[in-house]
Amino acid sequence: MTACSFFSATFYYVPRALHNIHIVDLDQKLAGTSRNPYDILGLERDAPKKATWEAYHAETKRLSLLRSCDKSCREQKDDLKQIRGFLTGEFWRESTDKDEWDDWISMKMAEWKVLGGCISEAFTGKPMEKPVPMPARSPAPSRARKRGMAGGASSD
Repeated sequence: MTACSFFSATFYYVPRALHNIHIVDLDQKLAGTSRNPYDILGLERDAPKKATWEAYHAETKRLSLLRSCDKSCREQKDDLKQIRGFLTGEFWRESTDKDEWDDWISMKMAEWKVLGGCISEAFTGKPMEKPVPMPARSPAPSRARKRGMAGGASSD
């Protein structure tokens, strides 16, 4: 086995192998939730993406129908907000990602970052920071707003 093959296999397999043997819960750490996101949604951890989104929307709807939102409800809503960031990739996708290959590389890099954070957490006792969604890109101005701005500028 060449050194390149060894490092490629290590990069690809080690994080998920540690996840699968329950040494570290990558999904929970990547999402920043109180438990594994799939457990919160009541799904198997290998659930398809479509089923995951359906469960997410059902849980969001259930919480939105509650008349009052106590501490437990707010914690569940916070978890759902984090799950959304996890499912969309906001926590690990880079702004320069152009295709699925870039997304995959970004995901693997995020998994390695989580592993490094877990090791640091074990030695220092300081918990990892909760991931925060990347700021939304501001939408391009609509044609109507552009026309309105152009019209307003010319009438001065």
